[in-house]
Amino acid sequence: MKKIHFKMFKAGKKWCVMGLTTLSLVLGTVAFSGSNVKADTINQDTTTQIIQVQSNIDNLQKNVNDATNIANNADQKLKVSQQAVDEAQNEVTNAQDNVNKSNSIVVDAQSKLNEEKVAQNTANGKLDNDKKNISNKNEAVISASNELETAKQGYSKRQDEANNANASVVQAQNDVNQQKNKQDEIQKKIDDVQGKIDNLNDQINSINRIEVPGNYLKNLQESSIITDEEVQTLNENKYHNSSFDRLKVYSDLNDLSQGDWISLATFAASLINPIREANNLQPLKVTKGSVNFSSEIANNYIKHEYYDGYNTSGSVSKAASNNGLWNFHNYLKITGELNRDVSNTSSTRITLGNYTRSITSYKFNDVTFNDLKRDTYHMILNAFMNPQDAQNLLGNYEYLGVTGMDQTIALVMIGDNDIENYSNFNQTEYSIPTNDTSSLKKQISECESTRAGYLSTLTEINKAINVANEKLTDAKKNQSEAKNALNEADKNVKAKQLLVDNANEELDLAKQELINDQKIADGYTVKKAELKLKDAQKNQSLLKEVLNTKLDQLSKKQSTLEEARQAQKDALKNKQVAENKLSNARNTLQELKNKLLNGWKTENGKTYYYVNGEKQTGFLELNGKMYYLGTDGIRWDNKFYNNWGHTYYFGSDGARWDNKFYNNWGRTYYFGSDGARWDNKFYNNWGRTYYFGSDGARWDNKFYNNWGRTYYFGSDGARWDNTFMVKWGRAYYFGSDGALVTNQTRQINGVNYHFNQDGVIDNLRNQFITDYDGKVYYFDNNGQLFVNQFYNNWGRTYYFGNDGARWDNKFYNNWGHTYYFGSDGARYTNQWYRTEGAGDNYYFGNDGAALVGNHVLGDYDYYFNEKGLLVRTKEVKNY
Repeated sequence: MKKIHFKMFKAGKKWCVMGLTTLSLVLGTVAFSGSNVKADTINQDTTTQIIQVQSNIDNLQKNVNDATNIANNADQKLKVSQQAVDEAQNEVTNAQDNVNKSNSIVVDAQSKLNEEKVAQNTANGKLDNDKKNISNKNEAVISASNELETAKQGYSKRQDEANNANASVVQAQNDVNQQKNKQDEIQKKIDDVQGKIDNLNDQINSINRIEVPGNYLKNLQESSIITDEEVQTLNENKYHNSSFDRLKVYSDLNDLSQGDWISLATFAASLINPIREANNLQPLKVTKGSVNFSSEIANNYIKHEYYDGYNTSGSVSKAASNNGLWNFHNYLKITGELNRDVSNTSSTRITLGNYTRSITSYKFNDVTFNDLKRDTYHMILNAFMNPQDAQNLLGNYEYLGVTGMDQTIALVMIGDNDIENYSNFNQTEYSIPTNDTSSLKKQISECESTRAGYLSTLTEINKAINVANEKLTDAKKNQSEAKNALNEADKNVKAKQLLVDNANEELDLAKQELINDQKIADGYTVKKAELKLKDAQKNQSLLKEVLNTKLDQLSKKQSTLEEARQAQKDALKNKQVAENKLSNARNTLQELKNKLLNGWKTENGKTYYYVNGEKQTGFLELNGKMYYLGTDGIRWDNKFYNNWGHTYYFGSDGARWDNKFYNNWGRTYYFGSDGARWDNKFYNNWGRTYYFGSDGARWDNKFYNNWGRTYYFGSDGARWDNTFMVKWGRAYYFGSDGALVTNQTRQINGVNYHFNQDGVIDNLRNQFITDYDGKVYYFDNNGQLFVNQFYNNWGRTYYFGNDGARWDNKFYNNWGHTYYFGSDGARYTNQWYRTEGAGDNYYFGNDGAALVGNHVLGDYDYYFNEKGLLVRTKEVKNY
């Protein structure tokens, strides 16, 4: 019969399939009478042969089953016989071990009997000497006991002397301790008073003031100059460090608490106000609003929400807006150096097209509160040496604060004309510390007088301690001598007790020796040894009989085992012959069945393609689809195929993917009309342009640079054409060809925009921008992107998030309330909102906050839960 293999090759962009036909002979029991046999005749003959072979297989299977049962029975009998032999062998081994042990016991018993007879003769000759030795040992015990009693009497006398000496030491020590307690009490009082004195001196030393020359204010007011002599006099002012303030350490300025900013601002006011008051000027106030404004400037600056030189002005502007001040006024009137070193730097690079920006961040050494006060002092002192700065310090301002940025410290000075909204500028005042030290010095004088009285009392107590210590020394000397005498007496008692113990022990040994020798001499141990020998010989005879019986049983069981082994060998041989016949018959049956196979067939979960019973391999084109069959004939399903520099994919039905998109691993791929995956190619469809990279994946949310231009492919893979982009706080535009617009002025939607060399629109002022995704952004009068801010216009309120995009169709939670911004970005006010899907209902009131609790709206009483969700509605009846 014919056997056809398919081979696939490429001619240009087309696939070609060539059939390779060979002739094969079906080996089996079928014989052909000629070359013109018809196919239906062959199939009929094959079917008849299959029936005959199947019948033969059934008979052969029965033979195999019978042979297997016989072999299993033979194997079981062999195991039983082997187990019986093993058990018999163990019994023989145990019996032999018992006989060997009994032989050893008989030898030991005979040896012991001989030893006991010799010992009996020796013991008879020792009895007289044993009795004489006992008499001598008894006399030694009596003598040692008399000496022990004498030693105990001497010890009792020394113990009485030692007890008396110890009582004297205790009394003397109590006298010393009483005087020392008095000494500690008066010393504590002296230390407490000294601590108060030191604290008061530290307060005096830490009070800082700035004094100006006598005609300084007059000269400054009349001629606006400061002479060299006045500068020299001003330089005589010195800052006094505070050890307490040195204990307060900060890693950066945002670590300062609100109380720290208050202390720093009131410290600055205490330096400036005395000079202002001397010039008949209103003293500066430190209020909650001025401190909030100053501290917020420092915190905004550290966040680096603005790039380059905009960080300082942007931080001030944002803080001003939040505290009811005009956000375009200048508030940093006086600046100075904050002395702290840079400990580390780090750089971040941002690339847009051909433009790369490097941003450097700094890490500074820790700073103490004393450092902040010292640098604030020097800033103000230096300002009084500069006519313009001095005029600012003495200018028409109402409120004062202190702020800091990196290595700069600054005075924040605010006038009434700087306040835009008084309701947002908190005018609660903080008290300014005074520089008067007279009260502190009076307290020091009173403490010094108290301390002198305590010192006089301490001198008298020290004399009494010296007398008590002398008495204690004499008592301890007597105690030591009594203790030494007692130790010697104790040693003597122990030595005599040891003599008594040794004498008694030797007496006991002598008595026991007499008992042992008498027992041996009487022949007791000889009789005992003779009985043990007799018992051992009797047991030895019995164990030998048991061993002989076990040896006979082992021999019989070994013969039975050999017969079982031969029976198992014959059964396994017969089984193998039956299995070989069955296997040959099954192979013949499979060959006959294969002659009838054509087309697709699934075997053991794998799919094959047969032609006249033969599995096909290689490429197969069938019904307009292309398939691939491996070298083992298995169809490739859900697998990639790489060849000719391209990648192809065969799907779950085995068919190659042509003109189809493939999604996996979070990426999108495309296979063209020839089945090859698109790599490094553009794809145009649906009026959009897409790009598939070197790995075949579609470019999503990526910039593409080529031909000296920059392009962008969005989240859906489509190239951005005729659309704005807002990134990194800047706005850009991609033209109709998708390229980033640079170095030109272009009119878009009736508005002229200027694009610099990096593509940044640098003339945005008070303008809204909408990008490809429909997100709306706003740039303020300074050209800064609105970030994390509310925007009010046209009688509506809007919110721009941390990416600058306007919040559309989003909930906003703050200040314990819930708000909602609709599809046009406007905050819902006095209107209902119903969520899609869940169908939850909310009502947003006059201030935009979702209502909670009970509210009557029109003819209905509504109840909203704590999240603003409508829970219950009840009609209100009006009578």
